[in-house]
Amino acid sequence: VGIAKIMKAYNFQILVDAYNNVPFTDALKNTASLRPKYDGGQAVYEGSLALIDAGIAAIKSAGTSGVKPGSDDIFFAGNMTLWIKFANTLKLRMLLRQSEIPGRTAYIQTEIAKIVAEGSGFIGAGESVLSSPGYVSSTGKLNPFWERYYNDAAGAITAYYRATRPTVYVINKYVNNTDPRIARLYSPIGGVYKGVELGRNTGDAQATLYKSNVLSPFLPLGGLLKSATQKSVIMLSSESLFLQAEAAQRGFITGSAETFYNSGISESFVYLGVTNAAAAAATYYAQPLQNVNFATSTDKIQAIIFQKWLALNSISGWESWNDFRRTKFPVDNPLSLAAIGTKHPARLLYPNSELGTNGEEVTKQGTISPFDSKVFWDKK
Repeated sequence: VGIAKIMKAYNFQILVDAYNNVPFTDALKNTASLRPKYDGGQAVYEGSLALIDAGIAAIKSAGTSGVKPGSDDIFFAGNMTLWIKFANTLKLRMLLRQSEIPGRTAYIQTEIAKIVAEGSGFIGAGESVLSSPGYVSSTGKLNPFWERYYNDAAGAITAYYRATRPTVYVINKYVNNTDPRIARLYSPIGGVYKGVELGRNTGDAQATLYKSNVLSPFLPLGGLLKSATQKSVIMLSSESLFLQAEAAQRGFITGSAETFYNSGISESFVYLGVTNAAAAAATYYAQPLQNVNFATSTDKIQAIIFQKWLALNSISGWESWNDFRRTKFPVDNPLSLAAIGTKHPARLLYPNSELGTNGEEVTKQGTISPFDSKVFWDKK
């Protein structure tokens, strides 16, 4: 029951981050509520935090006598301490998401104080939340990232592998900062890492410069494409450490923001398989560069968000988008060349399936713009 409550909250957070107002109090009631009413995004967040608290309490109350998962637990193999750490880290993520809301600081401080008082802490180094449901090298049972972006069960290269390429923007962020992680992410072309301009149309005058065969693909058997049976990422330890760095920098928790920050970078190097990861990370973040070296960086929050963005590149673009909407970091994040306006997307539109089955509630939300109708925590 405790695990179910935690994962329920995990999924409701994703829904709010996508759509803002969604069903919550009337949701998941089967035939008792076929057209559930919508709750405000902030109310769903608060309800989800309460669900996590209830989940932690249920785990603790079960003690050693309750029914506990074992090998059937595809996240932690029955380690309930890690479940509580994950729950606390989800709470921290949700609370920091609200950090730019005027007048919300006291609420955030109160809720974080509850996490600290609980005492289990957050996901730490070496404790990434990874899902292992039993991937095997056969059709329909491979890791879905591998199967989509590299090989199918027969070993054939997929269309997505042939078509997916990094942007010039992200390549430059690695190259210009002498970041060795690039060699664990992409394959060089003629000894050089090459990306495409975001939104470049293959039919324009420069199309020949951006054909996939002259651009860097994902590195097979590298930091992202590890194996056909690799575990799926739910939350990396690096993300948790960057969350803690931000919380410390904002004064919400004790501890050194710089230490959390450096540890987050190091954990990213470890996950991607950089050789001598700890030493390589230390060399990297010792460079006196903005948004690389913590002490050198004039805006510490920007440095934290930038390094989290790098750590989650091609792993959790969803979280990076959430951070960008909340903080507007990285500040030079480019619009697509094919953008229809001057704004980045602010949210997703409700899906047609929801319009078809719960249209009256969707209509009550008013006219929704994907660029101007912001999620409740997006205040910049």
